[in-house]
Amino acid sequence: LTVFNIREQIVRCIPKNLRFAISAGIGFFIAFIGLKNAGIIVASEATFVTLGAFTPVATLAVIGIILSAVLMVLRVRGALFYSIILCTLIGIPMGVTQIPEGFVPVSLPKSIAPTFLQFDFAALLNLDMALTIFALVFMDIFNTVGTLIGAAAKTEMMDSEGNVRHIKEAMLADAVATSVGAVCGTSTVTTFVESSAGIAEGGRTGMTALATAGLFVVALFLAPLFLLIPSAATTGALVLVGVLMLSSIQDIDLMDISEAMPSFITVLTMVLTYNIAEGMSLGLISYTLVKLLSGQWRQVSLTLYIVSALLVLRYIMM
Repeated sequence: LTVFNIREQIVRCIPKNLRFAISAGIGFFIAFIGLKNAGIIVASEATFVTLGAFTPVATLAVIGIILSAVLMVLRVRGALFYSIILCTLIGIPMGVTQIPEGFVPVSLPKSIAPTFLQFDFAALLNLDMALTIFALVFMDIFNTVGTLIGAAAKTEMMDSEGNVRHIKEAMLADAVATSVGAVCGTSTVTTFVESSAGIAEGGRTGMTALATAGLFVVALFLAPLFLLIPSAATTGALVLVGVLMLSSIQDIDLMDISEAMPSFITVLTMVLTYNIAEGMSLGLISYTLVKLLSGQWRQVSLTLYIVSALLVLRYIMM
């Protein structure tokens, strides 16, 4: 799909206003993840979500949010990284950062032999499996596209029309990683929304990715050390990245309802469904329908009509 430019055509068919909405939606989504992981926002039978209890974990998360904001205002280089480290240390006397007895910071990675090359080709003949693959392909494509657009927004990596420069190369790297991860039996190796934190700190070139990859290799042998970092310590970084991505809303043409309504649906459903791909899908479908039924069908590309039809088909088969 990537080699034959199909994924790139999908990206190009996404309207400019929806691209800005995707970026803003991911900002809300990232912040919501941080608040949820810290217990600041919790599930509620009465109201679906509500404010959580004032626990040490939530307290540490609030400290992290304020600390991250202060460091960013002071323009401290590596502000988000330092906030995570400081919160991890602050969490020790608070009982949030748990150091196990006999702690050893170094360990050998576990073998991938139990999952490596463990294919089940017989399942390909199963109709249910075929439908599952179809759904997963769409989810992976839209999660990757949404993350790339959201991460590139408000940087020189995106032009004035909302097009991400060199997106084919990025998607090709994502496609290769996804395939290699499947062969190794891991969960999907894809473009993670948390990449926005690196971009917020100034990462722009391939050297950022190579440095991150190298540090991940080191992390394989320092897993016990990194596992000490509580989720609350990362809340500040996630919320601040969300704030930075939120600025894309100002670029949406809110005076045109045919543009504003699908953009609103994209942002809202991305958070409420806890899924980037679902927000994008519903936004694209609503955009196509509004334009079509209001007589503005010429503003919708043929590719977008096809993509919207396939998305509707996916929901029908769910």
